[in-house]
Order: sequence, then C-alpha cells, then structure tokens
Amino acid sequence: MDELGIDTYDIKKLVLSNRNLKSLPDEFSKLEHLEHLVLAFNDFEEVPECLKHLKNLKYLCMSDNKLKDIPDFFKDFKYLEYLDITENKFEEFPKNILDIKPLKILYLSYNKCITTIPDDIDKLENLELIDLTKDSITKVPDSLSKLKNLEELNMQENNLTEISKGITELPNLKNLYIAENKISHIPTELKNLKGLRELDLNVNLIEEIPDFLPDLELELLYIAHNKLTEFPKCIENMKTLKELDVSENDIKEIPEFITELINLELLAMTEISATSLPQDLTNLTKLEQLCVDLPISKLPDSVISTLTSDHCHV
Repeated sequence: MDELGIDTYDIKKLVLSNRNLKSLPDEFSKLEHLEHLVLAFNDFEEVPECLKHLKNLKYLCMSDNKLKDIPDFFKDFKYLEYLDITENKFEEFPKNILDIKPLKILYLSYNKCITTIPDDIDKLENLELIDLTKDSITKVPDSLSKLKNLEELNMQENNLTEISKGITELPNLKNLYIAENKISHIPTELKNLKGLRELDLNVNLIEEIPDFLPDLELELLYIAHNKLTEFPKCIENMKTLKELDVSENDIKEIPEFITELINLELLAMTEISATSLPQDLTNLTKLEQLCVDLPISKLPDSVISTLTSDHCHV
C-alpha cells in the first residue's frame, strides 16, 4: 500500500484526510491491529468493504465525505466507541448505527436531510455524547431518556419547538446545547436534570427564565438573542455560574446583583438596551471576559482598572 504511505501492517493509528480518496485497496483489510482511523475530507460515497476486517477498531472518523448509508457489518465492531460521520449525504438517521453496541460518542451533525431520531435510539445504551448539530430534527423521542449514560446532547440549529420528556428525563445529562431552535418555553421538568452544568439556549424564542433554574447549579448559561425584556431575577441566586450570556435581548437595566456572582469568568451583555453597568464590579475577581458595547465613558472605573484590554470587549 505504498500509494497510501503505509509500509507496515502493525500500525494502530492512521490518518488519511484530504486525499481525494474514493476507495481503499483490498490490502487495507490486513491492518488488523488498527484502532484509530481517520478518513475525513475525502470522496467516499460508501464505507469501504475492507473495513469490516478491522476488528480492533475503536475510533472511526469519516466526516466530510458523501456517505449515504452505514453498512450492516458495523454491528460486528466489538470495540468501536467513537464514530464521526459529520457532513455527509444521509437522507435519514442511519439505522445500522443502532447496532453498534459499544458506541459512546456519535457525531452525526450537518446532515440536513435527517429530520427524525429513531424511536429505538435507546439501543445505544453506552452512548455518552451525541451531536446532531445542524440537522433538521423537529422532535426528540421519549426513548432518548433511556440513555442512562448520556452526558452531552448537542442539537443546535435544528427545528425543535420544545424541550421534551426525551431530554428532561435524561438522568445523567451534564451539557445541553439547543441553541438556534424555535423553543419558546423552559418546562418545569427541566429541574429533574440535577447534574446539568451547561445550558445553551441562545437564539430561541424564550420570554422568561423560570425561578427553579438556580436549583440546577449551572456553570454555563447562554440565553442570548431571545425575547427577554428584563434581566432574569433568578440569576441572582445562581452563584455557581462561570459563564453568562444575555446579549441581544431587550434588557433595559443591569441589576446590582450581578456583582455578587463571584464565580463569573465570562459575562456577555452586548446589543441590549441598558446604557450603564453597576459602578462596583470589584467582587468579580475571577472575571476574565466582559463583553459589552458601551462607550468607554460609560464604563465604571472598577472595570477599567481591573480588566486588561485583552479581556474587556467594548
């Protein structure tokens, strides 16, 4: 396999990206020790048949190709934990993925023809992360909540209109990224996610933030570009917050209590209606980035004296 720059069959990791590859030589099947394979940014229209012989494969990336389906032999991968098939040509969620029992991490984003998640998604019982960014999904099935090991769900830039039971009953979810959807309401059931630490709701249609949110001990809350008309009062009690973004809302006043959010490292408040900040931000000793679009003359002395120009965006 000299044309691929391979001079031994004993390798465990192989990266063949950006090669304009459409197929692989039959000898590829002799790479029986291979565990990590990257075939991204090529021209594969189907998964090469020779891959079925790579019984020790743990990591497979075939993002940015032209795949339309996943072959049956994927069910025979006994060690495959990581699969990235981002930005291909799938017309639906590839059903054969559901038979990859050891799978922990799945990237299936940027496949605009995928509109549904199969009801038997719970067959992927070991899944810890699933990324479905920029597909066209309208609904999350209740069966998703049976994924007891799922810690991160990324469904940004889809067509969701609600945060449904399939999400709110995920017992171990830590990170939920659902920006750029059509969600107008945060359901009470979200408080069931006791382990949730990061919540991204940017670019939705949310008008208010519920009072129970401080109970979640969030470290990251992004609610920029929604329909808020005031700074959410419940944020006063969210002492664990490290990152907060309320930009691009019709917020007319920044409350004094933000000075008590002592763990903040990032605070973003650009393109809002407020014309001033609280005068004393010295309590925010961990603050590294303050993103505002106020003129320098409107910034408190405490901001100018404690933040370097690299950290303060005005």
